[in-house]
Amino acid sequence: MKNIKPPHIIVAIVLIVVAAFSLPQIFTEQTGTVSVQGNTITKTIGVGDTNASAVFQVRLLEGSDPEHESAHIFEAIATLPGLGDAVLDMDTLQLTVDYDDAVIGDLFVRDMLVSSGYLVPTADDAIPMELAADGTVQRIAIGDNGVQFDPHLIRAEAGVPIEMEFAPGKECRVVVKLPALGVEQDIAQGGIVSLGSLEAGEYDILCSGDGYEGSLIVE
Repeated sequence: MKNIKPPHIIVAIVLIVVAAFSLPQIFTEQTGTVSVQGNTITKTIGVGDTNASAVFQVRLLEGSDPEHESAHIFEAIATLPGLGDAVLDMDTLQLTVDYDDAVIGDLFVRDMLVSSGYLVPTADDAIPMELAADGTVQRIAIGDNGVQFDPHLIRAEAGVPIEMEFAPGKECRVVVKLPALGVEQDIAQGGIVSLGSLEAGEYDILCSGDGYEGSLIVE
């Protein structure tokens, strides 16, 4: 058996050290990678094994440029565990998300997309208003958790007057807007927004900067 000479030992140690620093970096760089191919944008959110996928019909909130807004859509779900690739089709606005169903379910992904406004909410996602005993009005109290209105998804009955009582707003939420109804009201000190009775439909709730803050679903 030949003796290992000191220079060989030094080289071996150097190679081991380089590998120890390089391999984790290689794997880390895979997370967050974004690529564009044809009409699709792909972001690698996680590098673990995935065994399921879900497709969501998303919407744009900041204009008509899906490539620009894709970064915000991916960011909305980036903190969820167990995800792999997320792929946005810029033509159909379908978002396909790969995930490990032993770690997370598609409902968690849906909830994050709904709460961020990129997925159209349904009545099942919303908090119902409380109908007065005499049936003449329906009310709900809405707070501000520092990030968004709480609750931000609200369900109401068509044909019954609506009152939304807002706590004092923060940041851009010192003003609440429902543009489809022509409503714009200062709630810096809180206040009641009276909408009257509405027809069935979905009404976006915006802040002073016209950012999406929630939805009123009337059915």
